[in-house]
Amino acid sequence: MTGQTAMISAFGVLLLVAVAIFIWVRRSKFGSWALGLSVALLLVAVAGLLFSALAGIYTDFLFFTEVGYRQVFWTRTLARIAAYLAGAVVAYAVVWAVTGLPRGLFAGMNADDARHTSQVLKWTHIVIALVAANFVGLGASGLSLQLLAAVRQVASTAYTDPIFGHSISFYFFTYPVVRGLLGILAGIAVGGMAVIGASFLMASSVPGDAALRRGLRNRLSFFAGILLLIAAVGVWISMYGLLFQSNGVVFGVSNADQVVRIPLIKVTAVGVLLCGIVFLLASFKPRLANPRFLGWVGAITLIAYILLVSGIPALYQRFVVKPNELSRETPYLANNIAATNTAFGLSAVNVIPDPGTQTTLTTGAVIANKDVLQNVRLWDWRALADTNEQLQSIRSYYKFNDIDIDRYTLNGTSQEVMIAARELDQSLLPDTSRSFVNDRLVYTHGFGVVANGVSDFSSEGAPVYAVKDIPPVSSGGFVDISEPRIYYGEGTSGFAIVKGNSSEFDYPQGDANKQYQYTGNGGIRLSLINRLAFSFVNQNVNILISGQISSESRIMVYRNLQERIKHIAPFLEVDSDPYIVVDPEGKLFWFGQGYTTSQYFPYSEYYDAGTELNGKVVNYIRNSFMYTVNAFDGTTIFYLIDKADPIAATIDRVYPGLFKSLDDAPSFVKEHYRYPSGLGALQSRVFSKYHMTDPRVFYGQEDQWAVGKERYLGTDTPIEPYYIFFRLPGSTGPVFSLVTPFTPVGKDNLVALMAISSDIGSPDRVSVIKFSKDRVVYGPFQVEARIDQDTEISKTLTLWNQQGSQVLRGNMLILPVDGSLLYIEPIYLQSSSSKMPQIKKIVAATKDKLVWGDNLDQALSSLLGTPVDIGGVGPATTEPGSVVTPGPVVPPGTGTTGGNVTPGMVTAEQKALIAEAVATMTRYKQYTATGDFANAGKELKALEDVLAKLDALKTTP
Repeated sequence: MTGQTAMISAFGVLLLVAVAIFIWVRRSKFGSWALGLSVALLLVAVAGLLFSALAGIYTDFLFFTEVGYRQVFWTRTLARIAAYLAGAVVAYAVVWAVTGLPRGLFAGMNADDARHTSQVLKWTHIVIALVAANFVGLGASGLSLQLLAAVRQVASTAYTDPIFGHSISFYFFTYPVVRGLLGILAGIAVGGMAVIGASFLMASSVPGDAALRRGLRNRLSFFAGILLLIAAVGVWISMYGLLFQSNGVVFGVSNADQVVRIPLIKVTAVGVLLCGIVFLLASFKPRLANPRFLGWVGAITLIAYILLVSGIPALYQRFVVKPNELSRETPYLANNIAATNTAFGLSAVNVIPDPGTQTTLTTGAVIANKDVLQNVRLWDWRALADTNEQLQSIRSYYKFNDIDIDRYTLNGTSQEVMIAARELDQSLLPDTSRSFVNDRLVYTHGFGVVANGVSDFSSEGAPVYAVKDIPPVSSGGFVDISEPRIYYGEGTSGFAIVKGNSSEFDYPQGDANKQYQYTGNGGIRLSLINRLAFSFVNQNVNILISGQISSESRIMVYRNLQERIKHIAPFLEVDSDPYIVVDPEGKLFWFGQGYTTSQYFPYSEYYDAGTELNGKVVNYIRNSFMYTVNAFDGTTIFYLIDKADPIAATIDRVYPGLFKSLDDAPSFVKEHYRYPSGLGALQSRVFSKYHMTDPRVFYGQEDQWAVGKERYLGTDTPIEPYYIFFRLPGSTGPVFSLVTPFTPVGKDNLVALMAISSDIGSPDRVSVIKFSKDRVVYGPFQVEARIDQDTEISKTLTLWNQQGSQVLRGNMLILPVDGSLLYIEPIYLQSSSSKMPQIKKIVAATKDKLVWGDNLDQALSSLLGTPVDIGGVGPATTEPGSVVTPGPVVPPGTGTTGGNVTPGMVTAEQKALIAEAVATMTRYKQYTATGDFANAGKELKALEDVLAKLDALKTTP
């Protein structure tokens, strides 16, 4: 229970106490003090409940005014209030009018009984009608925004369902509103029946009530008839629901549905309609109000509904469809395939046939793709996250919630960059420093970002930062951070108060702390009335009484990005992975992608959107908008991306001014747009099944795909879609894309690569390279197996995994390079006791060769058998002007080592010692497993001697 809920409950208790005291006073002869107390309690309770509601509305109004979306606030608020009042008034009026009892119904009673029964039934009607009206009003209020969207809907002709001929706008807006309205009308009828039922109970023991009972029975028949009429409409529109159900091999309307079930639903709906008319007539014609007659009509209709809708279609499916299922379901499977691909934005996939992956990789092809290879992401975000925490968190209370991958123009060229925001996590502060002042007025903001090139690393294997430290220091052409303070963020929570009477903690500086007074315009000014309202809403009286707050102070609310966006526009869905962006002036902005979704796209299969949408199940999705939030002052802007989306267009019509055109956005907004990884992951799951567009192939599910696997921390996991500069076969330049590899279900060979462009203006947003089925193309997991099977690499990794170290494998990246496929995987080494992974080796492979090197140049040189310098790929130079030369070249056909011994290469003697160390460690494990610790100790001593010899060889010139 929240604090505000608890306080409302307390006021409710006060209200009940006041009512109890008032009733006691009315029945007793005592004291005016009790009456006064009850009145006081009553006033306090009513005032508290009223103030609770008004305080929430008022603070919301202040927030929407601050962010500049006051029109959204008024539209939502007034629509809900108007719908509640309209629903409640109509419900009360209908129930009261129909259940009203004329005096003639009490004619058989004596005067006293008639008067008493009339009064009891009158108040019974009032109370139950008010309760029913309240529930109907709440239902109408909840439906208000959908009703408003239905009235203001933007019609779309992009897709028309092939069965009933309705557009998707009908299913997105009209269909769910009709269902909701039927529920509200049913609520009114149920309310009326509740009044009649209560009246029966109240009047059942009064002599001479025959006329009254007949009148009540007639009214009950009336409401039953209304319910049946509503049910008839519900049955009729239920046939539309067949478009959103799985029926055998088809998702959506199947052959049995169209031939049998839909006609029978129509017949049943007419039968229920006739039954409802009979009940209505019975309320006016007493001869028809015979309970037995009405019961038989209802029972026959129910039996007919069950038999017609369930029994006959099942028999038709079993004996007509099943024996010839493929031929009968083919057109319906085609509908299902086309609709699902359209609903998930996959109807216009650019399918690229096999570019010839048997071609041998050449030096010329590598040089021609330098722009791609210079941006190969050698830093896995998981490894970099651990390293950043060790090297750049600076203090225990700073935290990097995520590593974001983006691209920036550095020194005139577009480069892929990994960037993370340094946010302040108050939960990491010592318990002794936690207080209202520290939490809300002192420790208010994070500070700066860290950024590094995706392929840069030092000679020790550490990241080379383009932005680092506190205050942030930029290098390598990265813009200087002019405003590093982060008041709004991905991990930020709770409100903050700035411009108080004391300074805020800014950042650590030696033995002291740098102080700061906020200079921006973010937040809401805390006047006396505002302090009172926010103290009540946040259940924190310190906001009202603290001497650290002045009239110039400002309160920042909804500082968490997800909460902020959802509070402004709860009708929109947002991606769970916002990312930090540095604009050309050095200011920090949060970027996030947003979706419009539906569960009512006809014939489209449902998919769980996963963690990106909190497990929401959808069958339609569009990346229709993006948003930016200024990390310093909270300025929030929504940009419309997909103008063809009818849901976004309708929202734009209902809430004018909510969206800005992306055409009017600053250039850096469009430059840093990033296709959402959550949507890419969902589309890859859909496409793994719905790439089969031939209904016959789809029916057999013989070509279903799965996302490729990789190995990380000893665990085999599906590869997450990864951002990388990617050049499609036949294209002129690389594009920042989201890439996913596919393998056949149950197999590990590569069958396709999906690349989704982050270029909004690209005509081919989603491209898929499909490889030939008549030969094997290595998948990522098969290359992982080749690494394990390489004797030299395997021995070294086994050795590294001992003695307190742990080997990590990064993302397996797959790049098309002029007819060849190049596989690249970084190898990290980290201490088992302190997670700070360092890049130690780079694996490079083609279809027929696999090598590794200390850097990408060395690996590629070994792969090609000739020196290659693609430039700009780590390890970084440590002195200005120094040059990193390519590593030693391994002659073709000699494996991972060979040729003359050069610095950095393994000699024959070293190889022998490594093999001896591996064998010794194997024996050591065998002895410890059997409990022979004496021999295990001898083997451990022998291992130390071998390692000492290796170390001596390493240091010998």
